Parts: sequence; C-alpha cells; structure tokens
Amino acid sequence: MNKFLKTIIFSLALTTLANFSLAFVLPANEIKIGDPVYIEETDTLKNYAVFLPFEEPTKGQVCASISGEELSENNNLKDYGTCFINDSGIFTIVEIEEPFSSSYEELKNNEEILQEDTVTLSNDFESIVKQSTEEIEGVLSESSDSEGIISDLGSFIQEAQDEISRILASLTDTQESSETTESQVLGLRTFNIMNLLQENHLVIILIILIAISTTILISLIKKIKDTKEKNKDK
Repeated sequence: MNKFLKTIIFSLALTTLANFSLAFVLPANEIKIGDPVYIEETDTLKNYAVFLPFEEPTKGQVCASISGEELSENNNLKDYGTCFINDSGIFTIVEIEEPFSSSYEELKNNEEILQEDTVTLSNDFESIVKQSTEEIEGVLSESSDSEGIISDLGSFIQEAQDEISRILASLTDTQESSETTESQVLGLRTFNIMNLLQENHLVIILIILIAISTTILISLIKKIKDTKEKNKDK
C-alpha cells in the first residue's frame, strides 16, 4: 500500500514538474512599438493566442492564434496576425490545449487557459513628450511666477501630441484606402511613400516637438524676463 501511494505521489510530482518546465517565457514584458516580441520555451503540442489591450478601442479582441509548431520555427509573435503593430497598451498571451475558437472570457470561464502572461507595448513618442515636458518644467521651476505657465504649457503639449497622432492616423487610413482604389503601380508608389513616413514618423514628430518646445521656451523666458524688469521699474 505504501509503495502504491509513493508511486502515485511520485507520478504527480513528475507531472507537475513537467507542466512547469513547459511553461512559456517572455524575455521582455515591456516593448516599444516596432520592436520584435519574442516568446520562448513553448510546447509544440500546445496552442497560443494573443489578445489586444482590453481598453478602448480594441476591447481585447484576438489578434493572433498560433500553434506551438509554428512558434518552434518562428517565435516572434509580431509576425503573426495583426498584433503589436500600431496599438499600444497591455497585450495578453495565453497557452491553451486546443486551437483558439472562443473569446478570452470563455477561455477563462471554462478554465481552458494553461498559462497567461502580458506584454506592454509602449509608444516611444509618449516617452519623448513626457521627457521634454519634464525638462521644460525644470527650467521654468526656478521662477516663482511659472506655476500657471507650466500648467498651460503641459496642456499645449498634450494638445500638440493629440493633433500629431490624429494626423498620423489619417495618413495610415489614406495609405489603406489608396491600396484598394488606385491602380497597382500607383498604389505601390503610394504604399512605399506612406510606409517610409510611417517608419520615420518618430523622427518627424521629434523634430516638430523640439521646434514647438523651443519656441514656447523662448517665449516664456522672454515673458518672465519682461515681468521681472517691470517689477524692478516699480
């Protein structure tokens, strides 16, 4: 009896160890848009699904369904489906037994998910705006009259960011419509031009942001200087 019990315990321990050893691993959990998204230690007998961020506007839609065999040949999740292209936010990766055939909620409710992990895709433009704002605020913080100005500056930069993002989205929509309505040669040229703009949009945005920030900074410094001179005259 003791031998039989020991055999069962040993088998369960081996099964648990095997399950943990087959768990997939994400080398990086925070990645910038455009960078590859790798997954490692996947199981060729399992299946995997990737879900878009659960907030608006993507609402957690599935963007890729991949077999373990496919991942054994190419483990870059960015090469599957429509994931990790333009949407920033938290993506969810799950490991399941059968190929994906339902929503994330159904997988969760039916306890079909063997393992899940997340990858945060960040827009490098957002970090550039944040860093530039902090640097300008640091320069202006030496002035006692700059609190209201800094608030206005932050609002202005946020509005500039939203406007530039809207323009880039419009360019992307124009690219998609051009590919379906124009001739093949003209469509190919349009695609190449728009693709070039999209690949280098961070550089363009950075140049625009630097120009805007510099103009605002010069204007604010001049305003502060004029205010100090008026105070001295009084």
